[in-house]
Amino acid sequence: MSSTEVIGLISAAMTTLSFIPQFVRIMQTGDVKAISTPMFLMQTLGVGGWFYYGVATNAAPVYIANGIVFPLVLAILIMKIKYDKSGSRH
Repeated sequence: MSSTEVIGLISAAMTTLSFIPQFVRIMQTGDVKAISTPMFLMQTLGVGGWFYYGVATNAAPVYIANGIVFPLVLAILIMKIKYDKSGSRH
């Protein structure tokens, strides 16, 4: 494995893990007021696009990271839409 690929994997891990605290916080509190729906919609579409690109070009750091991140950002987007409509998480 080249040093460039190692840097890619480390960077992918860091950006992937960065969504976990937000996901956990929403799951615990149901508070989505500070979340931007357009931002998470664009993030979800972008991550999906990067996943496709990574698979199509066989770029492991790209498809692994985005394959992990996609369900997280999609779940955050769904919770944002759901909790905004219901006014609470229950």
